[in-house]
Amino acid sequence: MDISLRPQVEQYINQAISEGRYASVEDFLMEAAEALIAEEQEDIQVSQEVLAGATPGSAIPWAEVKAELGL
Repeated sequence: MDISLRPQVEQYINQAISEGRYASVEDFLMEAAEALIAEEQEDIQVSQEVLAGATPGSAIPWAEVKAELGL
């Protein structure tokens, strides 16, 4: 894999590899991607649950939506 990383990110990943937490840059990036995907899916699920509770003409509880999404 040929990628370019910001110096601080590269340093962090290299330190994690040297500490034995990851075998390679690819392993680190794969785990990070999986975590981001899981978080995105959770955000989508929360949004769907909030919207499912809305009925035509009802006000969507934006404060609750923002709190659930961490905004």
